Amino acid sequence: MTNLGTMGRQIDALALPYPELAKAYARIMDEWYQLPLYKAHLTLPFFSPFFSYGLIPHIESHTGAANVQAARLVASLLLYKEQNGDYPDSLEALAPDYLTEIPSDPFTSGDMQYRREGDGFVVYSVGADLVDNGGKLEQDADVGCRIPR
Repeated sequence: MTNLGTMGRQIDALALPYPELAKAYARIMDEWYQLPLYKAHLTLPFFSPFFSYGLIPHIESHTGAANVQAARLVASLLLYKEQNGDYPDSLEALAPDYLTEIPSDPFTSGDMQYRREGDGFVVYSVGADLVDNGGKLEQDADVGCRIPR
């Protein structure tokens, strides 16, 4: 692992969609952890810009987008309930009358998640860890909104 090679791979990784970026980051970090301690310290300055100016803002922008998608879904679900007396069983019931299309999860490009919970619901993205934590809306878990029961 050379410093310039590491920087090149970091720059290339930032152009990837989020799931691939996360995998590329994990591979780069695995390589870094394999280095002898003295080489790891020498390469550390080359990782700092990747985190500060690349990976962290990338995650933050996706988190913001996930919150916007969740807010769109919440508004549509509340309107649906007002007009139909209850929340739908699935998000597909919202299109095309309440949304032209169901918003996608910015982290996976798949579907946002929705689950009824009693008289309420939770809508969420799997978040930066790419793991569906079942709507656990805490730091380093899923990103979204819960409407109480």
